[in-house]
Amino acid sequence: MPTLIEYDPLHPDTIAAPYPVLAALRENAPVFWHEQSRSWALTRYADCVAVLRDSDTFARDRRRAGQAVPAPNLSVQSLDPPEQAPIRSLFMNALHAQDLAAVELRARQLVKMRLSELEESECFDVMAKVARPLALSVVADVLGVEEPEVDTFPPCPTRS
Repeated sequence: MPTLIEYDPLHPDTIAAPYPVLAALRENAPVFWHEQSRSWALTRYADCVAVLRDSDTFARDRRRAGQAVPAPNLSVQSLDPPEQAPIRSLFMNALHAQDLAAVELRARQLVKMRLSELEESECFDVMAKVARPLALSVVADVLGVEEPEVDTFPPCPTRS
């Protein structure tokens, strides 16, 4: 099943601005065979949810670009039930142990702090100056780890 849209998820242009090509794929080829990864690709949210919820029909493919994933690189996202259950349970217990009201309060304080730092700015990139640093701060807070430098993570894709 060929697609009329060229899709290379690892191409620098796609990484920098994935949204236009994904929108075109959702419209014209919502399910297609991706030869480069030798796998089916789905681009519509509802289709992805249906596949992810049906582990009896659709097994998670542990390959990356057609290669076997070494055991140390496997994650909870790449495991199928029942192997996923004990690991997922550990994550969920850790999350439930959090005082989410306190996490929310801290997140609100961080937003106010970041915005007050930018008050004098005529214009700024909300993703770069607020959203990315805030996400890292909140996740680090929830996990109880030291907040990483935002520059150690690649920038998020932006809409074109």
